[in-house]
Amino acid sequence: MIDDVAPGGVEQAIKDADTFFEIELPALGEWAFGPDQAKAIGQPVLSVVGSDSEAVFVEGRDLLHSWFPQTEDFTLDGAGHLLQAQRPGPLAQALAEFVIRHPVSRVPVTAA
Repeated sequence: MIDDVAPGGVEQAIKDADTFFEIELPALGEWAFGPDQAKAIGQPVLSVVGSDSEAVFVEGRDLLHSWFPQTEDFTLDGAGHLLQAQRPGPLAQALAEFVIRHPVSRVPVTAA
């Protein structure tokens, strides 16, 4: 399915695997983000999963809601983890509706 929507995507993912596993994934382990940092975020959050998504993604919503009480849920019918490729139109519509309801305002960043 990936090559149907992004020709050459599988081949590129294979080429990028070393970078992901050797650089990007270890860097995530060093990133400190938790409930204390989440408190500083007031912008609404959209949690998107597909109706066919694995349980780990659905269960992740509980964590999002605990860190970001302003989380809204959207479940895309007939899609799994690759929902943006499986059902791009309905996903784009849901994202557009969310952004219209919650426009992002420019907030000055202050030094901590």
